[in-house]
Amino acid sequence: MKIRETYGRAAVGAIGARKILGIEGAASVAAPVRGDSVEVSARSHEVQRARLVALAAPEVRHAEVEAILGDLTAGRYAVTGAQVVPRLLQDHFQLSR
Repeated sequence: MKIRETYGRAAVGAIGARKILGIEGAASVAAPVRGDSVEVSARSHEVQRARLVALAAPEVRHAEVEAILGDLTAGRYAVTGAQVVPRLLQDHFQLSR
């Protein structure tokens, strides 16, 4: 995100100095030439989307995860890539809508 101040140089110098020094009438001096502008980058849009996707994800079921990890380490649970890929693709295309 970029934030730019686009005030005229003379206006900021005169107004800023008078306000800092406490000189009366500083508020009645000419207003800034232009306002500030903000540009949101494509990267920040990606970060925002990733945050929303993460917030929408279901919560982790810790008991189920622990059970599966126990079965994996004991050699009682085996999953092939052919079993996993269809579900990954399904989840991916649901999220990209």
